[in-house]
Parts: sequence; structure tokens; C-alpha cells
Amino acid sequence: MRRKISRLLLLALCLLAGLSPLSAQDGEMSVRAFYLAETDLDANTAGTMMYDQNGEVCALIKLETSLDGFTFDVGSLGVRDVQRVGGELWIYVPFGVRRITLSHPQLGVIRDYQFPVPIEKARTYIMQLNAKLGNRVYDNEHRQELILQVTPPDAEVLINGMGVKLDSTGRFSQELAFGVYDITVQRPDYHTVTIQQQIDSPEMPHYREVVMKQDYGWLSIPGYDGETVWVDNDIVNYAQGDVLKLKSGHYLLARKKPLYKRHVTAIEIKDSVVFVLDTPQYELYARTVDISAADGSEIWIDTTKVGDGRWQGLVEYGQRTFSARKRGHRSTEQIVEVTESGPQTVSLAAPIPAYGTLAVRVDPSPAEVYVDDSFKGQAPDNFVLPIGEHEVQVRRSGMDTEYYHIDLPEGETISLDVHLITTLTVNVTTYTEGTDVYIDGEFAGKTPFTVKIPAGKHRVVADSKQFKHFDQDVDFDNPGTMMLRMKPRYTHKGAFYLDLHAAFPSFAAGGALGFYAGKFNMEATALYGLTATEQIYWNTTDASSEPSVFTYKPLIAGARMGLEIPFSMGMSLTPRVGANLIMAMGTPQGVPSFDASRATAMAAVADLRFTARLAGPVYLKVQPEYSFKFQEGDLFKTLSEVSPAVKGWASGFRCTVGLSFIF
Repeated sequence: MRRKISRLLLLALCLLAGLSPLSAQDGEMSVRAFYLAETDLDANTAGTMMYDQNGEVCALIKLETSLDGFTFDVGSLGVRDVQRVGGELWIYVPFGVRRITLSHPQLGVIRDYQFPVPIEKARTYIMQLNAKLGNRVYDNEHRQELILQVTPPDAEVLINGMGVKLDSTGRFSQELAFGVYDITVQRPDYHTVTIQQQIDSPEMPHYREVVMKQDYGWLSIPGYDGETVWVDNDIVNYAQGDVLKLKSGHYLLARKKPLYKRHVTAIEIKDSVVFVLDTPQYELYARTVDISAADGSEIWIDTTKVGDGRWQGLVEYGQRTFSARKRGHRSTEQIVEVTESGPQTVSLAAPIPAYGTLAVRVDPSPAEVYVDDSFKGQAPDNFVLPIGEHEVQVRRSGMDTEYYHIDLPEGETISLDVHLITTLTVNVTTYTEGTDVYIDGEFAGKTPFTVKIPAGKHRVVADSKQFKHFDQDVDFDNPGTMMLRMKPRYTHKGAFYLDLHAAFPSFAAGGALGFYAGKFNMEATALYGLTATEQIYWNTTDASSEPSVFTYKPLIAGARMGLEIPFSMGMSLTPRVGANLIMAMGTPQGVPSFDASRATAMAAVADLRFTARLAGPVYLKVQPEYSFKFQEGDLFKTLSEVSPAVKGWASGFRCTVGLSFIF
């Protein structure tokens, strides 16, 4: 209750005073300080410098304030421009102004403020104000949503000095207490926007759209023809057809063509506008000079060669260096001031021969030395050569030629210590493709591959799944093929395989699935007979019935395990033991009087699995085996007694041949 009474009293006092608790009181202002900023170079720096109507660099007054709405008057010369830069207003004025009038709709007027220091061109001054805009009151019990829509959406927004975050579309939304808020929107290359927003509507949100204006424009030079271009004395990169982006403001633009006088133009870049520069009328800034050089030497002007022996043409005014140059010689030169009155001719003396020494030491020796493709003699030796750049070759029969580029100074010696070697082209192979090979610690390739290598011993390291680690010094002494003879480790490391095979002498076909774990091998196999036995007759104890007639084919399923013995060239032999389940599958030839379609037996097996690589994962498989029966059913026993074919299914020799696909 006390809190409610206090609020009513406060509201009554405000009404008596004629004020609203949610609005700002009228303000007042005065100048607190005005001084020259000795170290501030913004008034004389490209991008922030500005020119007045007479092409003179303006003075810059920085008014420290976050408020907008000011107007400025400096008299008949006029204010050149006013820009918002962060928490300052930058006021560009012509040099020599003596006073300024500031006006603000809420703060009032400072009339004819007389500057305490002279206003000089290209200098920066600081003005500080005493400004009071009244007291802010915020009603936290009453709130409403503020919606800002800002373009561009990546601008920085401050509300009462605190940063807020925009979404990807440039939108900000938040409930705020009733009151007045200072909103600043800023972004590089755009004019800063400062606004005040009062939140006081209980019915609907406050919506404010802020569209920032670009603080830059563009410069186009349609008549550009390769000239050098300066903007405020800084060279800029420009190409024909370019549009150069510049901050809004005033600039001095200069263009210079060889042999012509530099052309200077004052331009103003305005927001979002392309300034199209007119093609200037260049003034010739050169005269004709006749230059001769003795002995047909090269003629250079400064850093450019213009001819040989004699040259006549335009030379730009100024101090120029004329020189005569010749390979292997010391240049002669003249420094001349070229003006409208002279000189007309320049005679250059012949360059002076100059020499240095090339000392060549070679191992093994002797070796032939060629300089610029000309034979100079046998090394080791010292060779006197003209100064300058030379291409040197050191040759010896049967060995690689060594090449050098030298720049020989006058009167000095350059030494070459040459070690000649023989480089061989060698095809490196191993028993299996894809072996990683390292030579002298560097990866050389996967076999087979070709390498160029100096003759002699090199450390070779090779790794393969099927072979043991190879690490030896190998003597590369002849070109051709180098076989790295690696010792077999195992042929199939951690591999699975599928076999397709046929068995003899009993003609049967089938397949196998197996795997290698290191050298250990395990397999499941199956065969099915393709040829049937002779007809077998079965009689019952009932003599009145007809005999049953059957033919039989074998179905053999088995398992094997063993240890691999690897060989080179992708071959291996695996002795194994296992067991077979044999089923005689009967097919009746008439109407059977009883069921004789199944007979089974068990046999122990010993075999030798031999594989040899054909191509990629495909191997030839040959597998001889011997089996002996150790258990049989009565029906199978009876069949074995009357059919040699059935007997051979469980006992005896068999050979399986086929293809193995090893992965």
C-alpha cells in the first residue's frame, strides 16, 4: 500500500511540474574544450581527407557526442561535410574560419563560438561539449515489444550503449520497459545511424525500420590505357574495365603516362554513385635525344633497354641514367638532366672488358668443362671467364652431366666442387605386385615401378603381406630389372576364399569356403556326383514282390584344417586333416517296394592343398587327398559290397582341381 501511495504522489508532483515521467526534459549545452589534436592525422590521410571548393585540404573538427540533429554554420565559406563516425561528428571546414554556430532542437544554440586557436589546413581539432538532455525514467512495470528491422542484416546495433544481436534477416525483437532509448546502428563502409525510440504503447509493439546508407562509391576510368594511377598520392591497382571502390569523400587523383606530364584532378566520391573520370589531355613531357654507344653495345635508359649501337627517340624530362652494356664487360654510363633545352645527343663510351675466375674441382677426375656450350678444358683447373652470368656443364663419359648457373663478379673467384655420379633407370619388382618399397628412407613406389637412381649401394626397405620384412643394402650397378628376393612369410594373411572345383576319378563338382588366419587354414567343402552308379536291385523277403531298382550319386560334405607352407611367386602348400560325411543319394528307377534312397558313411581325410596365383585374386588349386572309412550304415555297407563306385566314395584316392578366389 505504501508503494502505491508513493507512486501516486510522484505522478502528482510530475503533473504539477508539467512534466511526464517517461519523457526527457529540455536540455542545454556549452563548449567545455576546444584544442588542436597534434598527433591526429585523419585530416591529412587518404580516405578521411577532404578538399574544399578551391582544392585545398580541409580542417577537421571532431565533435564528441552521441547525439544527432545538430546544424553547423561557419559563415560564407560554408561547412564542407558532416559525417557520423562512432561517438563523434566529423565536421570538415575550410582552413581560416574563425567561428562556428551550433544548433540543436533540444539542446539549444551556441552562437558564434570563436575558435581559441587558428584553424589550419589538414589539421584535426577536438571539440567537447557540456550537454544535458534531462533525466531518463524507465517504468519496469509496463513493458512493450520493440522490433527493429535493420538493413544490412550484419550491422552492429547498440541500445543505450549495450550491443544486441540481430538474426540472419537483420531482425531484433525484445520487450523493453517504458521509456526513451538511444539506438545506434553502425557498420564499416556505412553511415552510422543514431535514433531515439520511446516505448510507451500498451496496445501494440513498436516497429522501427533502419536502412543504412553506404558510405562509399566507385571510381571508373573508361579511358584507362595502362597509366599509373594515384589516389591521394598512393598508387592503386587498376585495370581496364575496373570499378574502384572508395570511401565517400574528396580525393586528388593523379594519372601518369610515360613521356607525358602527370595529370591531377580533384574528385568527390558520393554514396552509392559511380564517378566516371573524363579522359585527360596529356601534355608531352619529353624531348628527342640521339644516343650512340661504341662497339655496338646495348643502350639502356634507366632500367630499360632501348636499342643497340645507336638509338633516337623521346626521353622524358628529369634526371636520367644512360648506359652502354655488353656481356662480360663493365658498363659505362652518364647521368644527364634532360630538359626542354637539351641535350640533343649523348655519346657513350664502349664497355670495358672484365674477368673473373671459375675454379672447378671434380671427383672422379678428369672431367670436361663447358661454359655456355663452349669447351674450356679439363678439370680440375681454374678458368678465366668474362664477368656476368654463365651456364656451366661438367661432363665425364659414362656419368651424369652436372649443370650450374653462375654469376661471376669482376676480379673474384667462384669455386665448384663437383661430385659426378651415374644415374641408372631400374625397374624394381618383387614376387607379388603392390609391395611398398622405400629407398634411402624415401617412399619409391609400389612394385613394379621404374626409378632413376645414382649407381651404388642404397638402403632398400620393402613390406608385403605375403613376405618377410626386407631391409638390406642393395647394390644398383646396372640398368634394367632389379628383383628384390623377399623370403616368403605366408601367402594369405587373414584372407577368405571361395573354391570352385571338380574331383576325379569319381566325377563330382562342388565348392569350398575357407579362411587363413596367419598360417592356420580351415575349410568347409562339398562335392556332388555328376555320374550315377550302375542299376542296383533290392529284393524284399516277400518273394511275390518285384525288386526295387535304384541308381546312386554321392553327396560328400567335409571339413579340413591345416598349416600353410608358403613358397615364392604366390604359391603355397597346406597339409591338412579332416573328415567327410558321405551320403549315397538314391533315385528309384521304378516303383520301389521299400525306401533305399539314403545311405551314409563317415571317413577320415588327409590332403595337400596347393595354390598358385594366376592373376589378381585368382589362384589355381590342385588338391590330392586320401580318405578311409571309419563308420558306415548297414545300407551303405551293402551298397559298397555290390558297387565299386560307392566303395570309392568313402575310401581311396581322389584329386580335386579348380579355381580359388582369395580375398
